[in-house]
Amino acid sequence: MSGEFKRYLVSSFNADLIIPIYSVLLPLLAYTLGASVFEIGLVGGAVNAVYCFMPFVMGRIADRDGVRKFFVTSSFAILLIVSVSYVFIQNPVTLIVARVFEGIGWAMLWPAIEAAIRDSMPDAKKALSLFNFTWSGAAAIGPLVGFAVIFFSTLRVAFVITSILMLATLILNVGALIKKQSHTLIVQGLQSTETVSSAEPDTRFGAKFFLPSMALAAVSSGVMYTFLASYAKSIGVSINLVWIATFMFAFARFLMYVLTMREKFRSLILDRRNRARNTVISLVILSLSGLLVLIHDPSGAVFIVAYAIGGVCYSVVYLLSQTAMIADANPLKVGRSAGLFESSIGMGQFFGPAIGGAIAGSSLSTPFVFPSLSLVVFLVAIPLIVKNRK
Repeated sequence: MSGEFKRYLVSSFNADLIIPIYSVLLPLLAYTLGASVFEIGLVGGAVNAVYCFMPFVMGRIADRDGVRKFFVTSSFAILLIVSVSYVFIQNPVTLIVARVFEGIGWAMLWPAIEAAIRDSMPDAKKALSLFNFTWSGAAAIGPLVGFAVIFFSTLRVAFVITSILMLATLILNVGALIKKQSHTLIVQGLQSTETVSSAEPDTRFGAKFFLPSMALAAVSSGVMYTFLASYAKSIGVSINLVWIATFMFAFARFLMYVLTMREKFRSLILDRRNRARNTVISLVILSLSGLLVLIHDPSGAVFIVAYAIGGVCYSVVYLLSQTAMIADANPLKVGRSAGLFESSIGMGQFFGPAIGGAIAGSSLSTPFVFPSLSLVVFLVAIPLIVKNRK
């Protein structure tokens, strides 16, 4: 494992430690600042307003190692500035604008890192499994960090901590950008060309199937993260249970990626004969898990169960889509493919909270119905997608 590869893993870990803190606390901050349900939805979705298309644009450029280093470093510079702004912002509209710039930072970061990770080993699926293990572990810890900060301090202090972490990661990447690096990743990426090119082509299910699949999974996760804290507060459920629920989502997802470190399990999930079936089943369960939240349970136990189920199903859809769109991609267009994959996530995480908030009126429970409605549209469209791939 090269030093470059380790640096990207550390950067991924730090970034995903912060993302769940933003996802839960920023909508809650908006709520405390007097935001409407629609504005809370925009706070949750605005970060993805540019993430719907910007990762694809950035990914097209990020097929060279030097560009990848620059993008990763620049992204943390942008995210540092935005994180500091969250300490001081006093109204929801400014918060929405700041989240747009946050989205630009993430759009520069993830396609570049994913392309570099994918090209770092002859076995692209194994490299991405290590990547998933790393970032999902951080995402599981993130809610615990956020809970600890809220328990012992105040909401704003959480953003002071994220700013410090962003600064440390920026310094790490600036050092690597200045230092002359060898072209190990490029050489290894070229060595992996034979393995990727020789893979059996998927004649029916490709990007046209997995792009909307990943987007739909992101619709569910976006709604579940954006509205949970406000919804729980409105029905008198403790904020502590909100952190436990979001932790269970991330922890269940992490456990799935731990299992994929084993070759047998990874091969079972990624078997081409079952990819579409596994994806559809996971999407159905994931979308319906959001409805469980609507069961009135002051104890919050239903929240925890629903989010654990959601985390498992999300991880399966993510892994299958990632494999089809990145691991199996043309070696000369890995950055573009990674950008397309991330854009599909951005589309779902933007339209989920934004449309969910728009149709909600004054009800904080209505947004949780939107993923199931989107699922119906997707299921109806599957025969058309398959027909076009034959």
